[in-house]
Amino acid sequence: MAFLLMVACLGVAAARPAVAQATVAKGIADPNIVFMNDPTDQLKMLTEIKQTGSPYVRIFVSWA
Repeated sequence: MAFLLMVACLGVAAARPAVAQATVAKGIADPNIVFMNDPTDQLKMLTEIKQTGSPYVRIFVSWA
């Protein structure tokens, strides 16, 4: 569900004028990838993110 929300936000962001697109790097921030225990699930999520065309993925990692 969160993934679909992120994709929808990217769609809204893409509707901005070309000037704004040239100055702001867009990507996806997903805090859940690191909590997936199965590497297959992680790969599936990264594949889905790649299919959105997003050039960046921010993954949050806790050092605690």
